[in-house]
Amino acid sequence: MAGDRTLFSRSSRSSRDDIDERLREWITADAPIMIDSPSPSLSARRMWHCSLPEGEARIPCGGTHVSRTSELGPVRVSLSLQDAELTMRTVVGLPAQR
Repeated sequence: MAGDRTLFSRSSRSSRDDIDERLREWITADAPIMIDSPSPSLSARRMWHCSLPEGEARIPCGGTHVSRTSELGPVRVSLSLQDAELTMRTVVGLPAQR
């Protein structure tokens, strides 16, 4: 079990660095972000849509309301493993207002 944790720790550090680098690339791309909604209803499930350099991305809207990826500022992830459950936490640091 301890060996598994050590392997995960090394692997997660490398994966985290790869994810952070990809996020930096997407933010630097300054891609436009749109919110798609199937209806004007407040209960409609909205989707965040963005044209990234690698292709289109669509994810459920999580309440981060920016119009371009560059508005997100620095983004970092952390990975944790507990009882075979992998959790990824994302922290967004919005840049200072100009």
